[in-house]
Amino acid sequence: MDSLEAVEKIGRFEIRQRLGAGGYGVVYCAHDPLLDREVALKVPLLGPYSQKRDGSGSCVKRKAAAQLRHPDIIPVHDAGVAGAGDGGMRQSQR
Repeated sequence: MDSLEAVEKIGRFEIRQRLGAGGYGVVYCAHDPLLDREVALKVPLLGPYSQKRDGSGSCVKRKAAAQLRHPDIIPVHDAGVAGAGDGGMRQSQR
């Protein structure tokens, strides 16, 4: 069990179910109550081989991903940090 399986909310997003996991992180089906829609919520793993907890470098990657427009790429609609000071980044995609 990963540390987020028991979590019901990440930031404003209400977790519905875990969709999958890989080397980068875990993807959840979540509900965004602010915009009243279902989203895929990608949560990067933190550990010795992940990016630094301060998120350095990841801001550039999130901005680049948000600019991509292609039928085979899911657009990024939101990105941020969940939890005060824990470095837990997240990004949502519809």
